[in-house]
Amino acid sequence: MPVPVSDDTLALVASSSQNVPRPSSPTRTVSRCAACNRELQLAEMRRCSGCKVIKYCGAECQVADWRNGHKQACRSYGIHADQQDIDHGRMLAFLAQRSPGASQKQLKDEEEALFDTWYAIHKLSIQKAAIAAFMNAAPRARVPEPNNELPDISSWLFTIGVRPRIPADPHAPLDPSTMFTMYLTEFNKLADPDVEGFADMAQNTYGMQHKERWELWAAQNQAPRALRTVVPYAVTYRWHLHFDGAPLFEPTEEARPVLLRRWKVPLAQRKYMDMWIPTFKAMVLRGHVLGPPDVRPDADMEVKVGRMVRDPDSNEWKWVPLGAEEARRAGYLEEPGVLG
Repeated sequence: MPVPVSDDTLALVASSSQNVPRPSSPTRTVSRCAACNRELQLAEMRRCSGCKVIKYCGAECQVADWRNGHKQACRSYGIHADQQDIDHGRMLAFLAQRSPGASQKQLKDEEEALFDTWYAIHKLSIQKAAIAAFMNAAPRARVPEPNNELPDISSWLFTIGVRPRIPADPHAPLDPSTMFTMYLTEFNKLADPDVEGFADMAQNTYGMQHKERWELWAAQNQAPRALRTVVPYAVTYRWHLHFDGAPLFEPTEEARPVLLRRWKVPLAQRKYMDMWIPTFKAMVLRGHVLGPPDVRPDADMEVKVGRMVRDPDSNEWKWVPLGAEEARRAGYLEEPGVLG
């Protein structure tokens, strides 16, 4: 008898849903051949057995791409491929303990659902981390002046690699915010071997014209402040991928005094921006999440650090803010949604 995705996972998916309007999510049902750009259903494509990421329409294109440069990139992917296979096996074994009798396909579907849920919960935190990384790479982005031209980063990609964090008890309720942890955060150009194939997937498979999508969102939702730029990013778990863009809007009037206060700190002592990525990693390990889930993407002062708490009556996980003292002891900024 078929075993569906577990009720626990369905509850996680339901409780991570976002009510605030956002750009539509891209489809993951089709892709393009890395060699000839032919579009096919994902199920029809063959994947490189070495890196397990790059996809082709057939053997002929795969051989041609190997000769044309994928051989070098495949080695780069291979650094993490073995560990990813081990992690994948551990995750399936863990899920099999939770759902005895489930098929391999059902277990893989649940694995992907857990990754999707973790991403949805941490999406705001991920977007703020991507913007902080961009500001560190281009310090003038920290100054929100109308004539302050920002560098074109459409060919750059902020990459986050995650791996599963297997709970000790396979039968305990799953905390959706702690199911994965990060092992990689870096900026790449889309032409770099480390992210070979991402350019095609981002622009074609996923239809990710990031800035255009966010400009449309701003117009449709009457965003009161200008969109300065959009930072492209990818979150990867094995060959499961989420591509999107992190929008950087002009700060609110309420946020400007916060920025002015921070800028009075001598540059040599201004460590909070350099610490944003380590702080983000610590947040994920602690199960702390930026929220609330229904906050607008262009919000800054409304953003707080919270955690997911399970409601025993509804079996849903809900976001609740940390107390001010707990957030201070954890080392978080008082206004974590204000970057600069």
